[in-house]
Amino acid sequence: MSDGGFNPWSLLTPEQLLAVGTNDINNPIYPWTIVTYFRTNPSVTLAILSACLFGISGLIHAGQAWHYKTGYMWPTAVFGAFLEMVGYIVRIKARQTPLDLIPFAIQQACILLAPIFFAAGNYIILGRSMQVVAEDKAPMRPSLVARVFVTADIISFIIQVAGTVVLLVWISTHYETGTRILMAGLIVQVVAFTGFMIISTIFISRARSVPGKLWKLLFVEQYVSALFILTRSVFRVYEFSQGYDSGPVHNETLMYIFDMALMLGCIVVFHFVHPGMALREKKKMVA
Repeated sequence: MSDGGFNPWSLLTPEQLLAVGTNDINNPIYPWTIVTYFRTNPSVTLAILSACLFGISGLIHAGQAWHYKTGYMWPTAVFGAFLEMVGYIVRIKARQTPLDLIPFAIQQACILLAPIFFAAGNYIILGRSMQVVAEDKAPMRPSLVARVFVTADIISFIIQVAGTVVLLVWISTHYETGTRILMAGLIVQVVAFTGFMIISTIFISRARSVPGKLWKLLFVEQYVSALFILTRSVFRVYEFSQGYDSGPVHNETLMYIFDMALMLGCIVVFHFVHPGMALREKKKMVA
């Protein structure tokens, strides 16, 4: 991989060239930061832990979605969790062949795109919550909430997919173009989520006198989940704005703190007071 005519392979010592030629990735002198797509030596332990945690959360969400008959959680929290799990599993494979673009691109795409499904889940939960709790206090028709914000999510998804493809397939020649497209998709997500949080705040302020404990706890979970997704999106915008060879892009510590941990947290919060449980309680109170 080269940038602007510069050949990073020219920086390698004969010993490093031999390590690359024999794929001796466990050799301390292996030039991870110079010629690999990762630009760092990715942690297998953290990838395994992440895959296990997302897999467990996905299984729990699947069980809860089946138990509470919340079909909208399958293509959002469940699918997103398993997409994250696949991403970190492939990340382990990608580390074994760090000069191979395909596994690197797959793991990167899975990890970058999974949060879009988590965001869609939040939008749907808000619309259904408004409809069940106090439709007359909603700042916009509950039926429109999911349509408007999920549409924004789909637009964000399409843009991010396009940016990811350009970024990863033509990483050595069109990285900046791919990054700009990807950032545009992330910015759409940030704007949509900001609007989502404003609408949530208006609704909860109007409906705070409505009786019920679980639906209020569900809204607390939504705030936490939304804040995590918003923080992650802002981090990714900043990260990609710094360029491919910048510190943030290839700093695993930052990635695991501001992406993995936040995305795990944004779905784990709903295990405690599941939307199906909270809204079922409210329906019984109304009945």
